[in-house]
Amino acid sequence: MKIHQAQPSTHRVWYVYELLYNGDKEKADKHRKDFEKLAKDYPYKTGLENDIELMECALKMYEVSVA
Repeated sequence: MKIHQAQPSTHRVWYVYELLYNGDKEKADKHRKDFEKLAKDYPYKTGLENDIELMECALKMYEVSVA
């Protein structure tokens, strides 16, 4: 994973891991910001749309588990 840190999908994986496995929203938000930073210049927008959808699903699952 460290080798691929320049890939937005890597930060999507870390976001979901921190959010759902560790329950750490602060760390997850850091990875979300890193994802968004990399996404600005990423040439494959379709892949980004899928990553964003997966992160939104993970966020909904987290919110349900916390409530």
